[in-house]
Amino acid sequence: DSERILLYIIKTINEEKTDPDAEARFRILDRILCETTSGNKVNLLVYDGELLYVHTNYRNSLHQRKEGGGMLFSTRPLGRKEWEPLPMNTLLAFRKGKQEFTGTDHGNEFIDNASKTRHLYLDYAAL
Repeated sequence: DSERILLYIIKTINEEKTDPDAEARFRILDRILCETTSGNKVNLLVYDGELLYVHTNYRNSLHQRKEGGGMLFSTRPLGRKEWEPLPMNTLLAFRKGKQEFTGTDHGNEFIDNASKTRHLYLDYAAL
C-alpha cells in the first residue's frame, strides 16, 4: 500500500500545471493524506529535496526528538534520551531541521483489530 500511496503522490504532483513550490507540495500531500488514511495505517517519512514530510496515524509507531539544530525520527525511542510520540493524524513538514508547515488533523487514527489483521494476512499469504 505504501508504494501505491507514493506513486499517487508523485502522479498528483506531476499533474500540476505549474511546478509547485514547497507550500503547494505540502498542501497537495496534506490533501492526499486526508483522503487516503481512513482505514489505512500510514507512517510517512518522505524527503523531496527541500522538505521532509512526516506523518503517522498509528499510535506509538513514530517518535521524534530534537537534537542539535535538527530533528530525529524513529519507529522506537533509541538510546536513553527522551523521545516523544509524533503528533497523530497531522502531516508535518521540516526544512533544515525546523518545522515549516502543519497540516490538517484528519482524525483517521488506524486501530488494529482481528479482522484487519486477518485481511492483511490473507492478502500477503497469497503472494
